[in-house]
Amino acid sequence: MPSRCWCCADPKEETLVHLFFTSKAALTVWKYFLTRAGIAMEGLSLHQAITKCWTAQLLPRIKPIMQALPSCVVWELWKRRNSLKYGEAVSVIRVIYQVSTTIQALVQVRKPGLCVPHKWRDLLNMLQNYTPKFNFEKVILEFPLEGWIKVNTDGAYRGNPGRSSIGFCLRDDDGDLKYAT
Repeated sequence: MPSRCWCCADPKEETLVHLFFTSKAALTVWKYFLTRAGIAMEGLSLHQAITKCWTAQLLPRIKPIMQALPSCVVWELWKRRNSLKYGEAVSVIRVIYQVSTTIQALVQVRKPGLCVPHKWRDLLNMLQNYTPKFNFEKVILEFPLEGWIKVNTDGAYRGNPGRSSIGFCLRDDDGDLKYAT
């Protein structure tokens, strides 16, 4: 005898596809996140929904969040199923809240110090309109003591791992450039 679905009022057979995608609760959660991200749900299978999250043409800063979304949704639906099985009621709204909380935490890890909204639509809008703030500090050359050479260094990188470069220059006590690379 197949297992009955713990998540449905009118229990159907509990399959992975039913539990994680076609049940009323799962469809509500997926629709909440996918439609707000511009992904149409009509005619999608679980596999196609996950693939769309991974392959959607989005800004590079949003892509990792969309790629993490299916795992967060499936995990929270699984937790809900187990809670219901063992007597604790967990609403679909709570599942959406938990997925949003996890996604918010992921964004905060990637963008520390950024005030990340909790609502999914607000989070997507914030990431689409996000412009990093550059910190800079004006530096004034200080001459070395008489008879000394001063070395000024700098470095830059693009990505981690990625392209990088360093440079330095040597100046005498008059501030004249002696060597640079």
